Amino acid sequence: MAQYYPTNRAEKNILLNRAVRHSEFERVADLLNKYGLENGWIQEMESHDFYRPNFDEDREDPFGNILSRDTLLLILRAPKLKIL
Repeated sequence: MAQYYPTNRAEKNILLNRAVRHSEFERVADLLNKYGLENGWIQEMESHDFYRPNFDEDREDPFGNILSRDTLLLILRAPKLKIL
């Protein structure tokens, strides 16, 4: 869970009051490979920049998933691709 960041009361718990270290991330990824765990899912460390909700900026759409009206119109007006 590379996007983990401490919130609320996590700052009071020494085990939870920090983000995941790169060395921890690498160790877990190595263990998945070492033991041949095929059902494991690895997020890139950079995912914390993309998957963190921002409730302060937009409580209705904290992940930024809702397209603006202008963006939606651009998508709808774009030429359709033909698959050969």
